[in-house]
Amino acid sequence: MSLESAKRLGFISSIISIIMPIVYGISFGVIYVLIFSSVFASVSQGSLDSFFSPQIFSTALISISIVGFIIGLAGYVMFLVAMYRLSKYYSEPSIFNNPLKALIISTVWAVVVCVVIYFSISASLNAQINAPSPSPTIFMQLIIPLIVIIIGSIPVSIICGFLYKWTFDKVGEHSGVENFKTAGLLYLIGSALSLIGGGVIAWISWIFAAMGFNKLTSTPAKTGYFSTTPSGANTLCSYCGAENKSDAKYCIRCGNSLNSA
Repeated sequence: MSLESAKRLGFISSIISIIMPIVYGISFGVIYVLIFSSVFASVSQGSLDSFFSPQIFSTALISISIVGFIIGLAGYVMFLVAMYRLSKYYSEPSIFNNPLKALIISTVWAVVVCVVIYFSISASLNAQINAPSPSPTIFMQLIIPLIVIIIGSIPVSIICGFLYKWTFDKVGEHSGVENFKTAGLLYLIGSALSLIGGGVIAWISWIFAAMGFNKLTSTPAKTGYFSTTPSGANTLCSYCGAENKSDAKYCIRCGNSLNSA
């Protein structure tokens, strides 16, 4: 597998992971500023008519979300392909298997979350229809599943964090690029602190990952199969590999000069 292609794909996927949160933040920030400005202007003028209609805002938010999802998905696929190629290049299956396991775990958990939310909303709606008046039970049917989801997300996030850390550690170990190990550690910390701002730390980890991918180089090939040992020890012939005495001038096997190596 080509190291250069893995390097390129990994670098691009890391850059996407760095840029997309910034683009999201700026885009949604601008939209919400326009919303509040539009509402404020409408209230000041005593009219709800405005150039920026709710439909425009909704369309903009949905469009940005869809485009961001597609770009993010493409970046993640590139990351997996890069890890697959690196796993083949370094003959280390765990480099690809670990992020693949993280993907499976995250997907299963996402399905569980969707199912829990669906049934909790359905149950609360049925209770609201059948209840003569609002009841605390309806509220609890919504809040308890939410608490369960939040608590359950913590171990899932930590497990995935460890899997990514092990992946980056292996890449750093085989490539000799320390940025990968730093990226893995930061990603794990960010995953463990995901509920209290750990996303920023995880975001920083992708900066180190991008630096690591950019530094990836092929392992230099050795110029010869044999080399001489330190002075005072026996000398290996650089031509045939035979062991000779330290003061020998010519190889006892092939006859070549030991000093010309």
